Amino acid sequence: MLLAAIETYRVKPKGKKKPYTEMYGLCIGHTKPEINNLITVNIERFIPQLRSENDYESCEPNQESNHEIVKLFNKYNPEKNIVGECHTHPYDSYQKMIKIDQPWKPSKEDLVFFKNQYTFWQCKGHTPEVSVIIAVAKKRKSKDSKNPQRFGLHTQRRLVGNCEIIFAAHRMMRDGKIDTDNPKKLTLDVKI
Repeated sequence: MLLAAIETYRVKPKGKKKPYTEMYGLCIGHTKPEINNLITVNIERFIPQLRSENDYESCEPNQESNHEIVKLFNKYNPEKNIVGECHTHPYDSYQKMIKIDQPWKPSKEDLVFFKNQYTFWQCKGHTPEVSVIIAVAKKRKSKDSKNPQRFGLHTQRRLVGNCEIIFAAHRMMRDGKIDTDNPKKLTLDVKI
């Protein structure tokens, strides 16, 4: 996830207005049974979608790619599940990013998209549990945070080169909605 987020942020696409684009992909792994209303989602692999339509403020997954991924995935990895999706929210600078209230929170368009995608994955035999949004921006001072979960247990901050990266996990509910009201119910542990 981190590599795809950095690449789409730092490598300028040809013919695009901004020097960066959003990135979209699927999270593959498994979940552990729910205990005391707590579920553990283990993301073992991230598959960036190469045919998604991306620009600096949106990403539109390619449904043909999703069908192909599911078909191959079910054949070769039947023991694994599509546990969620991930996409980025890129910003020109860290100063602009922190002016926005929770830049890692799903947009209105994200919420509509998640609900539609959730139904698609369920029909294919998968149960997405989490949506990961990665806010990314250039940062002038290359000083890493002493508190990587400063914005909540559902977030992790990282400094990579001159980029501030904030991972945020959002729980997908059984009706396809994203639970944006209770991030305290989630704990995100990012291993790099």
